Amino acid sequence: MLWIVVAIGLVLIALVVVGNMRTAAALTRKLAAQAIDLGESEQQYRLLFEHNPNPMWVYDDSTREFLAVNEAAIERYGYTREEFLSMTRHDLRVESGTGVSRGIKTPANITADDRGWNGRHLKKDGSVIDVVVTSRAIVFDGHKACLALALDVTDQKRAEEALRQSEQRTRVIIDNALDAVVSMDSSGVITDWSAQAEKMFGWSRAEAVGRQMSYTIIPARYRDAHDKGLKKFLNTGEGPVLNKRIEITALNRDGLEFPIELTISPAQLGGRWTFSAFIRDLTEQRKAAEALKLGEQRYRQLFEDTPIGLYRSTPDGQFIDVNPAMVAMLGYWNRETLLTTPAPSLYVDPQDRRRWSAQRPGEVRVLDLDVRMRKADGKVIWVRDTTIVKRGPDGAALLYEGVLEDITARVEAEQAVQASERRLIQILEAAPLGIMVSDKKGHPILMNAAARAIFEKRSLEAQLRQSSKMEAVGQLAGGVAHDFNNLLTVIMSYSAMLLDQLNPGDPIHDDMQEIAGAADRAAGLTRQLLAFSRQQVMQPRVININDIIVDMEKMLRRVIGEDVELLTALDPAIAEISADPGQLEQVLMNLVVNARDAMPAGGRLSISTSNSALSVESAAGSLHPPDGEYVMLAVSDTGTGMTREVQQRLFDQFFNTKLQGQGTGLGLSTVYGIVKQSGGEIYVYSEIEQGSTFKVYFPRFVETGEHRIHELTSKEVPRGSEAILLVEDDSNLRYLVARVLRGCGYTIYVAASGIEALAIAGDPTKSIDAVITDVVMPGMNGRELVEKLVEARPGIGFLFMSGYTDDDVLRRGVLHGETAFLQKPFTPDQLARKVRAVLDRATIDSVA
Repeated sequence: MLWIVVAIGLVLIALVVVGNMRTAAALTRKLAAQAIDLGESEQQYRLLFEHNPNPMWVYDDSTREFLAVNEAAIERYGYTREEFLSMTRHDLRVESGTGVSRGIKTPANITADDRGWNGRHLKKDGSVIDVVVTSRAIVFDGHKACLALALDVTDQKRAEEALRQSEQRTRVIIDNALDAVVSMDSSGVITDWSAQAEKMFGWSRAEAVGRQMSYTIIPARYRDAHDKGLKKFLNTGEGPVLNKRIEITALNRDGLEFPIELTISPAQLGGRWTFSAFIRDLTEQRKAAEALKLGEQRYRQLFEDTPIGLYRSTPDGQFIDVNPAMVAMLGYWNRETLLTTPAPSLYVDPQDRRRWSAQRPGEVRVLDLDVRMRKADGKVIWVRDTTIVKRGPDGAALLYEGVLEDITARVEAEQAVQASERRLIQILEAAPLGIMVSDKKGHPILMNAAARAIFEKRSLEAQLRQSSKMEAVGQLAGGVAHDFNNLLTVIMSYSAMLLDQLNPGDPIHDDMQEIAGAADRAAGLTRQLLAFSRQQVMQPRVININDIIVDMEKMLRRVIGEDVELLTALDPAIAEISADPGQLEQVLMNLVVNARDAMPAGGRLSISTSNSALSVESAAGSLHPPDGEYVMLAVSDTGTGMTREVQQRLFDQFFNTKLQGQGTGLGLSTVYGIVKQSGGEIYVYSEIEQGSTFKVYFPRFVETGEHRIHELTSKEVPRGSEAILLVEDDSNLRYLVARVLRGCGYTIYVAASGIEALAIAGDPTKSIDAVITDVVMPGMNGRELVEKLVEARPGIGFLFMSGYTDDDVLRRGVLHGETAFLQKPFTPDQLARKVRAVLDRATIDSVA
């Protein structure tokens, strides 16, 4: 009879779990009314208890001690039957657990005797399982007891937790995506709205969810097409814009339209359609494209309108493009005819044609020559041919860009002067007063006053002509670099901002990298123009000379060619120096090119560094440095060497031992000037046919006790809240700089000229912490403006920015660290860090 009661309780518990208490009550009445064999029923119900696949037990209602357990409980928990019967139900619990209301759903008809518990149980081996326990009050051996059934829900809870974490990860990915993600249902109602969508459209997620998509982000003229397309898809399963990237305009919360790229992906969930839209804001990309297009248009206009000949060609001499000036200079009827003419056929001398048939990039070395060219009518003219070789990543030449200048009149005039001078010398040689004695190599060792006057005059005239030419070209180069650097700053800055917003796997990301790379290469060309025109601003930094050499090594190997072996021996414990990195690169490049030219048949070129302590006693030759600690850079070659006479004039401007057209004589004089400007010394040792060694000594950097303001090096862009006056005459650059700084939290006042800036600064209601000004501006230049502003507002910080300047006062201030300067072109990150450094220095100076 006892087991009949137990079995009845068992059935009731099972029915409670599935929420059917009424069925349990009816079954109880039915069992009580039936006349059955009690002994046989007891045996059947005992088997039902013992062989139930879920753990079951009977425990005393007051002491909570176990009175009986089935085999499933013994197997699942790992305790023996004897161990179970010596325990209470609390011994299984890991924690207090919760009631039915939290663990399982309570049926509406559950009685006071029905009990449920949701918690965790401890097995004998120490592992923990999640369980739902349902119990029923019964009478067992005359005592009040409870019959309990335990369901193991560990796997179910793990699955639920995994699903919850997966949903959280998906939400984090969507909210941190650069593209906005918007979802809607088949009725056009928004069901999800990412964090990027909030920023892009101005609606919060709470506001957007539940709104109609058509009246939230779709302009009025597209709404009808949107609704028709949705209906067509729901009826036919087809849609013209699904799973495709399209460009269209969208609407923000303020009612303003802006360009977007849109991709819509449908999915069926639970028998219902949902649509996910991936949206990318194209506003900045369109602006960058327009800026790039404008730059290309200006370049094309410059190409077409330049009065000297310009061309582009393949390495084998096939013209790609020529400008009208070149067509006219060579006497052709039209551009098309010249484009079909092979470039090598225009050159008179075979040696000038050779570079067009060079198979290895290393063979193309002469890029600036005076050559003879044949016009369309067969007439021969003299041309100054300057060619730039653009190379690919593997070092192979991709194309040539050249400048042709007709110098026939100049060459003929020089030839006439030379002929006259030769006749005059012949007359003087026959006269007693015209005497000159030379050595076997033709070097004059003795001459009379008349002969000396003639040669000195020739030398001065040649230097004057060359100096005038270089000054004119330098002014032109500096002016072009200034305007071009403004354009490059705009292109580089917008490229950097767009790259920050694009994923690396996005196809547009690669396109933007190409644009940024082209801008970097163009910036390198402007730096060469400024170096050539001597208009670069020296900005010393504390650097490691080894780092400069390592960064340039790959490029140096391409410059010297395959027949010259490059060796490096860099002292790993080298000390730091204070120098301009760009000018130090120029020193190294000129020394390497000079060494390469001294080894026409190939050889070995060595670059080494070391720490050196020099004194007057240890100095050799013409080297007379102050006593102290130095860093030595040595460049050695195994070339032809130099005579003592050549060494004495080695650093003279325009001194050149090469043939006409093969050099300007400025390379080593530029090296000498940079080394001296950096406080260093240069020493040369050379023997004929034994090679040469150039040793450059830079003073070691010694940290002083004075404070130095370092620009921030953290990855985060610095921000601020100060007020800044921006003065820039270029409208595109002015807008860009103002936008970047406003994005960093600053208050920006803008002016297009010095006069406008003084008017703004004269307003006593405006607080101005710093001024950022271009150096080269019409009317009042940047330095003059700052001098007036400092008088009106003492203690104000200032930052000069320019791509070119010939202001000596400003240069000296930058060189000695007294003046803050930002070289164009620059990126938004460089601008933000420089501005923060200037404001911090102004704060420290005002406190001091």
